[in-house]
Amino acid sequence: MGAAPEDLRDVDWDAVRIPGDFCSVPGAVRLRDGGAKASSDVWGTVHVGSHEKAGYGDIDGDRREEAVIHVSCDNGGGTASGRLASAAVVFTHIGSRLIALGTVIPQKDPPQANPTRLYAEAKPGRVVAREFWYRPTDGTCCPSGEATTIWKLRGGKLMPGAPHITA
Repeated sequence: MGAAPEDLRDVDWDAVRIPGDFCSVPGAVRLRDGGAKASSDVWGTVHVGSHEKAGYGDIDGDRREEAVIHVSCDNGGGTASGRLASAAVVFTHIGSRLIALGTVIPQKDPPQANPTRLYAEAKPGRVVAREFWYRPTDGTCCPSGEATTIWKLRGGKLMPGAPHITA
């Protein structure tokens, strides 16, 4: 996905290329100042952006940190109900190249209009994803469903375990 410094903490995460698949955007999306417009196969023109600070941890056991950045996709409307998708992209470096190991997406998929929100954290040997979803009576501010999914590297790919419902 581009050049990488030795320490991923030195990457400008507001200006990287991220996989667009979590928002049904073919290929990669180049972020500028943390966001970009893109064309989704499902929703048409969307805003894709990164939010929150990157998290770091040794996911693959090589004693070098990987980075987890949170990304979202919205319709540009500026309200909570405009959010279309939420994910986290896990990056590593191979030599001097910045590589996306994979995209962590919600695994709990309830049938409603509001999308699941996702927050992921790098831990030794895994990524822990907390998913928050809306029940039919929830307002757009406050999803009340919660699940945790553990993602691990298998054969060089990030793979999810089963979601564990916690609320």
